[in-house]
Amino acid sequence: MRKIKYTFFCLLFCAPLFIIAQEVLEIKGNILEIGIFTDIKNSKYKEIAGTPYENIDFIPARINEIKKAQFIRINIVDQIVEVKTKHDKVIMLDLKYDFKIQLLDGSNKIYHTATFIDSGSRVKSFFEVIKQTERYTLYKQERKKYFRAQKEGSYQKKLPARFEDQEPVYFISDYKKASKSVIIIPKKRKKFMSFFGKSGQQINEYMKRNKLSRKDAGDLIQIFDFFFLEKS
Repeated sequence: MRKIKYTFFCLLFCAPLFIIAQEVLEIKGNILEIGIFTDIKNSKYKEIAGTPYENIDFIPARINEIKKAQFIRINIVDQIVEVKTKHDKVIMLDLKYDFKIQLLDGSNKIYHTATFIDSGSRVKSFFEVIKQTERYTLYKQERKKYFRAQKEGSYQKKLPARFEDQEPVYFISDYKKASKSVIIIPKKRKKFMSFFGKSGQQINEYMKRNKLSRKDAGDLIQIFDFFFLEKS
């Protein structure tokens, strides 16, 4: 059974104007609410080198408890998940709802929605689950950056408008307040050590002893496993 309800409003992106409607899909009693791009072809990212997507092609995935696989792709730049319907309509998940997504392409990657504080504002986004335990959940968020085209000058060569991969950002569940929010794990050394409070020096020595990096997912798992083991 398929139900559609429309609530039209305008979304001004940079240049193009998108018309978005709200759609509800009901599949065997499971309701999935999402928003539709009615004119997805007028993307602001036309004729740009590279891609804003983690996966250019739509890949099968399981969304929440809906058994039927959906075909999705993840826009890293805008932090949205697009879903392709059987009628080749492209829609995006509405982040006012919570989602759990498991990729069915063999990678078995799992993504959760969560909120975090960015420059004083609360932001909701998608995060890849790296490790989930009773004490903490470690998340990763891939990042890409958009660069405008550069004209050739005396000290620079001509470059096209493009997307470039950036270092991923890691997050951890807010174990300090037992909330549903996630916390950005600092990249800089001093802030990273301060993140552990009184245990900072102990963590620093443990990392040196085991040659661990705060920028590597596997090493972060080892660091937080040690931290929570010492706290128990």
